[in-house]
Amino acid sequence: MSLRDACEFMSRKDYTDNWESEMHETFCFWDFNEWTRHLTAVGFRIAEPSQAYTNEWIVKNRLLNKVSLFTDDAARKPIDYPVTNMLMLAVKE
Repeated sequence: MSLRDACEFMSRKDYTDNWESEMHETFCFWDFNEWTRHLTAVGFRIAEPSQAYTNEWIVKNRLLNKVSLFTDDAARKPIDYPVTNMLMLAVKE
């Protein structure tokens, strides 16, 4: 499974009451750098304190001991949870 697909699953796995609605949304289509590239290409400046980060509450309450991620090589080493949130302040120049 790709990391993107794993992130999509992890971002909505607990929303069982509205699962069908959740399946119509996509959250992980661009990373921070892709958002930056596309926004600057159409005339925005990315302002401080824009950042991508892993929300520790989400890790502790939604992921830890429920979902594990591993490298996709033969070693299958555990990997850290990926970015869960992004704050992007785009200023139109």
